[in-house]
Amino acid sequence: MAKRTGFNYEGDNRDVAVAFREDFNNFTPINATQAWSLFFTGSKEDYAIGLSDQAGQFWTQSLIGVVAAGVLGVIVFQGFLA
Repeated sequence: MAKRTGFNYEGDNRDVAVAFREDFNNFTPINATQAWSLFFTGSKEDYAIGLSDQAGQFWTQSLIGVVAAGVLGVIVFQGFLA
């Protein structure tokens, strides 16, 4: 029976977080997509949301937008709630 995925189920590193694997933790810079993938999967996979840089930029810009909307909402509606 052929393997359907490229995931390697063998070895000592399968239950270790990606950030602590020997082949990952070489102090090489990671892009935003890898960082968000590690965040969303609890450091289990670094390419969970794809290989495109645009996915990381989308999540970064979304977070900035949510924070900006929250701050702006507090500033605008602070007078109405007091």
